[in-house]
Amino acid sequence: MGGQAVGNGLMQCARAELPLKLRPCREVTPDLPDYTDGAGDRLRLHIRRHAVTVSAGAALLTLLLSACSPGDPADRQVPDPAVIPDSRQWTVESEASGRTYQVQVSLPREYDSGDSSYQAVYLLDANAYFGTTTEIVRNLSEFDADSPGLIVVGVGYPVGQFFNTLGVRGIDLTPTRDTAYEAQAARELGDPGPLETGRAREFLGFLEGELIPLVESEYRVDASIRTLVGHSFGGLFALYSMLEAPGLFQQYVVVSPSLWWGCSDELLVCLGDTAAPDGWVLQREESLRSAGRGISGRLFLAVGDAEMPTMIDGPQRLAARLTEAAYPDLEWTLEVYTGEWHMSVVPGAISRGLRWLHFAPP
Repeated sequence: MGGQAVGNGLMQCARAELPLKLRPCREVTPDLPDYTDGAGDRLRLHIRRHAVTVSAGAALLTLLLSACSPGDPADRQVPDPAVIPDSRQWTVESEASGRTYQVQVSLPREYDSGDSSYQAVYLLDANAYFGTTTEIVRNLSEFDADSPGLIVVGVGYPVGQFFNTLGVRGIDLTPTRDTAYEAQAARELGDPGPLETGRAREFLGFLEGELIPLVESEYRVDASIRTLVGHSFGGLFALYSMLEAPGLFQQYVVVSPSLWWGCSDELLVCLGDTAAPDGWVLQREESLRSAGRGISGRLFLAVGDAEMPTMIDGPQRLAARLTEAAYPDLEWTLEVYTGEWHMSVVPGAISRGLRWLHFAPP
């Protein structure tokens, strides 16, 4: 701790460490005894003997003390917002859903210097995963000589951090309405705003009729292969898209999908009981198979083994169903990650999924 005499007090700053972090100074008043005998003279002599040391130390501490001084607010530099290089961001008011979305696009390093077209990865919950996915793609592309790179298109909401989206994402990413979930979400989120689940068809209409045409008109996109990436409710929506809009996307990275959704009217049963009935996705797959309709594309499924039992059970049920069906036009895999839970599993699963779909194996 360094100090400098200021009036009757002492300005104190936290010890400087590397890397240097300075905290605001604070003024304290030393609690010195009121000497009335010769002890006072001895104290003053002690102080005079150390005056040279204190003076020399004060010069050394001047920079630190001035750095943590408030100073004139007008002299302080306002930091610029951090940005992801070679990326764009704008908002879109959707006619299909009536909601406003924040769209983020990151481009390959060589995009501006050439005329090549690139496949696009459409990422749900971009408020959480746009930066992560962008840098995963860029690093994988940089060290894969056979990959020309990918365009990442993030779809989120203009509300800041991911946890500010917990209400509205429940509207867009769920295929059926669940009033029990709405009530539970309202209790846990406080005031999430209007929350009516089951509007996935509207959101799908936004992607198909508005966003994808916009992206493919503005950027050099290879429209022959589109990849959709989703986690949790986003994974539920990705499977909804695979079943309801075959051909819109050709590849899917589905991480910890909420396959319990729609199993019954009892939310706690769906979430907490692995013996609960099938959720919406499995019910719909069975219905389509009974009608003679197949499933096509490439599907990467992932889940962590430290998640809730029902979160693990859902992908395993789906894997068993896909094995039984043996769809000839569907290539799929399921990976279960040791020690990963619902949120920690995401970065590694996105990396593994994109490598399986787009990049040469290590």
